[in-house]
Amino acid sequence: MGFAGSMRGAQVILGPVVVVEQGLLASILPKVLECQEYGKYVRIRVMSIVFSAIMFLGVMIYCLILCVVPSEWVASLLGGVWDIGRQFLIPMSLLQAFSGISLGATLAFRGLRNSSKTVVVRSILAPVPFIFSVPALVLWGETAAIWALVFSGALGGVFLWAVFFYVRADLESAASRVGTEVLD
Repeated sequence: MGFAGSMRGAQVILGPVVVVEQGLLASILPKVLECQEYGKYVRIRVMSIVFSAIMFLGVMIYCLILCVVPSEWVASLLGGVWDIGRQFLIPMSLLQAFSGISLGATLAFRGLRNSSKTVVVRSILAPVPFIFSVPALVLWGETAAIWALVFSGALGGVFLWAVFFYVRADLESAASRVGTEVLD
């Protein structure tokens, strides 16, 4: 229970980052839909890549700030949750950062009018954290399980973006066969 509590504590510490991610997603989504309406697909791709980069860097900067500021100050601000969650702050921050990268890929799919692909890809990726973390927990312990989760998060982000670029290339080849300009 202490292991799960420490992970949850780290998630609570990262709560402000999650709120910012969701707020930025909500603010950029109308712009993506507007670009979609006017067929500006390159702009959607660039916006999604920039969104992913901002999410990754934002989480890493937040984590760095928490690691650099004296622990007593952070503990006075966050209370007991800091003592519980700080041991897993770095791996959980990386996991959240990779989640932001995946969120950018999801935004890109939305811009291609192909949101259903993300459901398929996420369904395929759903067992991956268990496939990596459960054996790591059994064989090497809690810390290995956390890092296995981080690896699965990175793998998920890379896989989502790879599928996006594959789908985009498929749309471009379909457009060239028809002789129309689907993507700019």
